[in-house]
Amino acid sequence: MRRLFLILVAFILSHNFVSGQSISNPEKWNIKVGYAKYGIAKWIVTTTSVTQLKDDNIRIELNHKLVNTIDAGVYIGYSKFRLIDSVADEQRIHTPFYGVNCNVHLLPYLINHDSRFDLYLTAKFGGYYFMSPPNFYMRGSRVEYGLGVGLTYNVLKNIGLYCDYSWGKYFFNDVFKLRYGLSVKF
Repeated sequence: MRRLFLILVAFILSHNFVSGQSISNPEKWNIKVGYAKYGIAKWIVTTTSVTQLKDDNIRIELNHKLVNTIDAGVYIGYSKFRLIDSVADEQRIHTPFYGVNCNVHLLPYLINHDSRFDLYLTAKFGGYYFMSPPNFYMRGSRVEYGLGVGLTYNVLKNIGLYCDYSWGKYFFNDVFKLRYGLSVKF
């Protein structure tokens, strides 16, 4: 998987030079800083409900526009998950995230004028790495992937607020992921 990831990153970053496009070309690059909650292996059970605890995840995506309606890129992220090895043993585990993504923008197919909104389909493939002590059951790399839909509202010409909702395989059996944050084009 590591080799596939490196090949995809090299392709995305080298596309800029092969296609003759300049990095200074306006709005060819997009950076997103996002936030999401990931479910963990700890539940709160009361007489009326069962609730899964969630930990924070921060992610930065760098995307490059390949053609008018498709962009692709890489992402890195970080969480500090609570992992429970026994009833009394709870530790925070540093967990970096990494991967590649691709977005297909739908509004150019639906309307012919510029809009403050951007509706897109998104696909992500990557993983995360648990930096846990040797005695913990969760250790090493895991795969995550997802398909979803996203919406960006551009507050200014190159700055927007975005929200992605995806279905896939995420940490600790999460199947749906809501991520939101800030998007900047340059």
